[in-house]
Amino acid sequence: MKNKFRIGITDDTDIMRCRLIVKLIEICGAIPVLIPMYLNQNILRDKSASYKELDKAIDAHLGKVDNILQSCDALIFPGNKRDINPGLYGVSQIHPETKRRLPQNKLNVRQETEVKMLQYALKKKDISVLGICGGMQLINAVLGGSLVQHLPDDPRIIGEDNPHHDKDLKDMTDDELQDFENNFEQIINGERKNGLYQGTHSMTVEENSLLAQIYKEQDSNIDLKNIKELSIHHQGCFAENISDKLKIVATSPDGIIEAVEHKNHPKMFLLTQFHPECNASGIALSLIKRLIKP
Repeated sequence: MKNKFRIGITDDTDIMRCRLIVKLIEICGAIPVLIPMYLNQNILRDKSASYKELDKAIDAHLGKVDNILQSCDALIFPGNKRDINPGLYGVSQIHPETKRRLPQNKLNVRQETEVKMLQYALKKKDISVLGICGGMQLINAVLGGSLVQHLPDDPRIIGEDNPHHDKDLKDMTDDELQDFENNFEQIINGERKNGLYQGTHSMTVEENSLLAQIYKEQDSNIDLKNIKELSIHHQGCFAENISDKLKIVATSPDGIIEAVEHKNHPKMFLLTQFHPECNASGIALSLIKRLIKP
């Protein structure tokens, strides 16, 4: 009997959106494999720890990660509460808003972990990859791309009151958030209306792309020039920020890139700036099903 499909996902289950992805994996009949992204807290609290000791702790952690990755058939890089370090894409100047959102300890263990995950997928080649939000940004940066550190400061964004990023997100009570999570399976199966997230905007999806194919499979009449998804971020990419190893497959009206695909990876390799797990368009289940498709 064939073992169940195993999907490795960065263990950021303190965040609801990561927990939703874990639920999607389980609903699709696959096994979520949580990839740890934390070191022993004692060494992080030890202000006297030398960089040599920290490097040794990181190496031991990444060794454990590598062992876990051996059992994975696909990898998901979910959204992140923290920004990636601009040094990853060769920028030394840090925007104040980025600095505020960087990890507050000496080590960015999650970044180190996800770089290791990406290297593994690229080397193995038969590993499918889905990156979301911060996952897309990190992978693009590692592949040679870059990032706009704070979109509201960029003159290319339409108008001072542009609703496409960091705007119009409805504040939800803790009870409403919990209700959405508790009833998530009914919501993605269309048994209950999804009215939780506000602030969606349209995007255009390229006709000859895997992403378009996934949308069409769930709705053959879908308008690829006007797909509504939740994408509200303070960072993002324009076309010139995208790695030459990636092709652009979705763009928002203000030019922000909403999805890219790897040009040469033999398996599914899709990165989205938008949050498919929030199911604004109803794509959540279809996306994970495609990830586990042979």
